[in-house]
Amino acid sequence: MASRKRPFSEDEDAATTKKRALTGPNGSPRVNVPADEVEPGEGDNLELFRKEAIFRRMKHYSREHQRSQSRIAELERRKHTCEAGLATMAACWNQLVKTIRLLLNTEDLPEVADEMFDFTAHIRGSNKLDYVKTLEDNMSATQSLVDRLAKAGGNAQAHLTNGRALAERQKATTECISLQSQMDLMRVELQDTVQQKKEYHDLLAQAENRLLRLQSPTVLATQTQGAEKRPEYAEASTEEPQRKPSSPAGSKSPAQPNGLYDPTEMDTLRDQVAVRETKIIELEREVAVIRDEKALLEADLQLLSYDKISENPHYKTLLDHASTLQTSLTDSRAQTARLSEELNLLRGSRKDWEDGVNATANQSNQELKTMLNKRDSENSRLREQRDQQIAELNERKQQDSIKMTSLREVQKLAESRSERISALESEVGRCKSQLAAHAGHEELMTFFMNGNIEQAQFFESLQQRAASAEKRATLLEELLSKYQADRPEVANHLKAEMDALQALAQAQAELKKYKSIYGDTSSLPPDVSTLSEQLQQKEEELQRLRLLDIQHSQAETTLYAEIDKLSVAWESLDKQVKDKVFDLSGLEAQVKRAASDKAKSENKFYAAMRDKDAIEAERLKLSRDVEKQNKVVERLVDTEKNLAAQLFPKGTLEKELATLKHINHQYKGRADTLAEEFNHTKSQVGAARQLTEQMRAAFSDLAKTYSNKTAELRKLEDGLIRAKKELELKKQREASAPQVDSDEGSGLMFVIA
Repeated sequence: MASRKRPFSEDEDAATTKKRALTGPNGSPRVNVPADEVEPGEGDNLELFRKEAIFRRMKHYSREHQRSQSRIAELERRKHTCEAGLATMAACWNQLVKTIRLLLNTEDLPEVADEMFDFTAHIRGSNKLDYVKTLEDNMSATQSLVDRLAKAGGNAQAHLTNGRALAERQKATTECISLQSQMDLMRVELQDTVQQKKEYHDLLAQAENRLLRLQSPTVLATQTQGAEKRPEYAEASTEEPQRKPSSPAGSKSPAQPNGLYDPTEMDTLRDQVAVRETKIIELEREVAVIRDEKALLEADLQLLSYDKISENPHYKTLLDHASTLQTSLTDSRAQTARLSEELNLLRGSRKDWEDGVNATANQSNQELKTMLNKRDSENSRLREQRDQQIAELNERKQQDSIKMTSLREVQKLAESRSERISALESEVGRCKSQLAAHAGHEELMTFFMNGNIEQAQFFESLQQRAASAEKRATLLEELLSKYQADRPEVANHLKAEMDALQALAQAQAELKKYKSIYGDTSSLPPDVSTLSEQLQQKEEELQRLRLLDIQHSQAETTLYAEIDKLSVAWESLDKQVKDKVFDLSGLEAQVKRAASDKAKSENKFYAAMRDKDAIEAERLKLSRDVEKQNKVVERLVDTEKNLAAQLFPKGTLEKELATLKHINHQYKGRADTLAEEFNHTKSQVGAARQLTEQMRAAFSDLAKTYSNKTAELRKLEDGLIRAKKELELKKQREASAPQVDSDEGSGLMFVIA
C-alpha cells in the first residue's frame, strides 16, 4: 500500500516548520505540505500499521454511521405509525363523544373543545403532565356523557326513532373528524418539512461559507502558485483518481497537495450548490402553498357563519328531526313517569314474593344444614372407627410378622440343634464301636459302625437270629420226626449225619483257630507248650488291633461329614447372630425416630390447638357480627315493607305487568334492529379500515421509492455536473497540450455517455 511521508532530511540541525492544516473542498482537513509519492523504506512498518489502524477505525465509524442512519429511519417510520394510530384513536373517541351528545339533550352539559382530542399535539410537546391532564379531562368528559346516557334510558331510545337524519348527521360528523385527523397528519408533515427546510438552510449556509472561502483572492493566489510549481503532480492527480478511501466524502475527489484547491472542483461545487438552491426554492414554494391551503381550510372550518349553517339542507333536516324528537321526548317522559310508578309497584310485589321465597328457602336450608351436620357427625364417627380398626389391623400384622420372624429363627435353631444331635450320636456310635473293638467283639463293633447306637438293638438282632435258628431247628426236628415215624433207619441216618456235620463244623473252627495260632503242625517244634499262651495273647491283641484299624478308618469318614455339617451349622448360627445385631441397631434407630416423630407430633398438636382456639374466637366474633347484621336487615326489611304498603296499592299489578311486558317486547324488537344496523355499519367500517391500511401501505412504499429515486437522481446530477466539468477541463488541456493521447479522450467520452 502506497504511503505519503515527508522525506528524510539530511541536515539534522535544520529546524522543521509545522504548517497548519487547511480544509479541503469537501470539508475534510488536509496537510499543507508537499505530498510527494515516496516509496516506503525499511523503517516504515510502524507508520503503515498506524495508517491501517486508522483506516479500519474509519471503516468501523462508517458502518456504525450506516447502522445509526437505518435505526433513525426505522424510528421515524414507527413515529409516523404511532402518530397515525393516535390520530385514528382521537378521531374515534371524538366521534363516539359527538354521537352520544347527539343522542342526549346536552344543553346543560359543558361544551368539549375539539382540541382536547388532538393527542398528537400533546405528544409532540415536551411536557408529559399536559398529556396526562388531557387524558384525565377526556376521561371525565366521556364518563359524564356515558353516565348521562345510562340515566336517560328511554330518552336515548326516543332519539333513535328517526334514523335517517341521525345517520346523516353522524356521517357529517365522521367526515369532519376524518378531515381533522388528516389536518393533524398534514400538520405533522408540515412541521417535518419545516425542520428539513431549516436543515437544508444550515447546509446551504455552510456551503456559502465554503464558497466565499474558495472565492477569496488569497486562496486563489495560493492555488495558482501551487499549480505553477507542481504541474506534474497535478497531472498525476487528475490521471489517477483512485486513492485510499479514508472517508466517504474524500473518496470522491482527488487529493490536492500543500493545501491547494483544484479550480474544476470549485466549479463543480458551485454548480451543485446552485442546483441545491434551486431545489430548496422549489420546496419552499411547495411549503408555502401547502401552508396557505392549510390556513384556508382552518379558516373555513373556524369561520362558519350562521347563515351558511342555516342554508345547509342537512341542518334544516336536523332541525325538523330535532322538533320531532323533542315532541317524542315529551311523550316519552310522560310515559316514563307512568311506567316508573308501575315499575315501583311491581318492585314492591316482587319484593314480597322474594321475601316469602327467601323465608321458605332459608327454612329448607336450615333443615338441610341440620341433616348435613348429623351426617357429618356420623361420618366422623365411622371414620374414627375405621381408623381404629385399621390401626388395630396394622398392629396385629406387625405382631404376626414378629411372630413369623421368631418362628423362622426357632426353626433355624432347631435345624442347627438337630445337626448337632446327629453329630453327637455319630460320635457316640464311634466311641461304642471303639470300645467293642478294644473288647474284641467284632460283631458288636460292626453293629455300632453301621449307625446303630443302642445296645438293645444289638440284643434284639441276636434274639431275632436265635428265634430264626430255633424256628429252623424245630422245622428240621419235625421233618426228622416224620421220617422217624415212617422210615426210622433214614431218620437215624439223618440224625447221625447232622450230629457229624455239627461236630465237623466245630472241629474245623477249632482247627482254623489253632492254625491261625500255631500254623502247620508238621513244622512246629516239639516244645510248644511255652509259646502257646503267648501266641494266644498275640493273636487276641492282633485281632483287637485289626478291629481298631477298621473302626478308625470308618470313623475318619464320618468325622469329615460331621465337620462339614458343623461348619454349615456354625455359619448359620453366625448369620443369625449378625442379623440379631443389625435388628438391634435398626430397633434403636426406630426408637430414636419414633421419639423425634413424637416431639414433632406434639408440636403440631399444640399449634393446631392454638389455631383452633384462634379460629373459635374469630368464629364467635363473626357470629355476633352476623347476628347484628341480621337484626339490622330484618328491621330494614320491615321498614321497606311498611313503606311499600303505604305507597303502592296492589290492585293494578297484573295490568301494569302486562303493559310492561308489551313495552319490553317493543324495545327488544327495536334493539334487534339496532344490533343488525350496528353489525352492518361495523362491517363497512372494517372494509374501509382495510382499504385505508392498503392505501397507507401503498403510500409508504411510494414515499420510499420516491426518496430512493430522489437520492439516485441527486447522485446522477452530481455525476453529470462533475463529468461536464471534467470534459471542459479535458478540452482546455487538449487545446493547450495537443500531445495528449486520443485514447484518454475517447475513454472519458465513454464514461460521460
